[in-house]
Amino acid sequence: VKDSSFVSAKNNIISFNKIGVQLYKKHENYLLGGVLKSEKNDVNQNNTDFSIDSLSSITGEKHIDSNMYIKPTENSFILPSLIKYELTEHMIILKNNSNICFELDGFILSNENNENFFKFYKNHQIGPKESLKIGSTRNIQQKNYFYTDRFNMQNFHKVYLKDQNNHIILLTHE
Repeated sequence: VKDSSFVSAKNNIISFNKIGVQLYKKHENYLLGGVLKSEKNDVNQNNTDFSIDSLSSITGEKHIDSNMYIKPTENSFILPSLIKYELTEHMIILKNNSNICFELDGFILSNENNENFFKFYKNHQIGPKESLKIGSTRNIQQKNYFYTDRFNMQNFHKVYLKDQNNHIILLTHE
């Protein structure tokens, strides 16, 4: 936001950039930098979240860090707090409670004993308000169902998601 511009921003996610939000005076002919009216924006995990010169300002909320974002690949990210899981007799159901499609390539599911039981690849994604199912029965004919021979319900009480750097996040049980 530059050179006496006024921007109103609401409900944005700004992450994984060199600079998240920059407000500044660029041209000599202007007397002010930029002004941002911010409401319910999540700005985090940028190299620099905010760069604001002395002639610029933000009104409203500057920063909400209510969600943890994980970037599994160069072109995607997920919000683990919006993925809930349900355990049934033969499967784990991951539910995407957001309006964003989550690409899961590179993530690994594990149990509380740190036993990996499923690795996600490029064809694994959870669409907005959709589910992905992982289980032990090969012949289930359901949309977005994937089989693993390492699935054993005896070993599950909690489900964890690991990224490529082995960061572990406990998913929320529904």
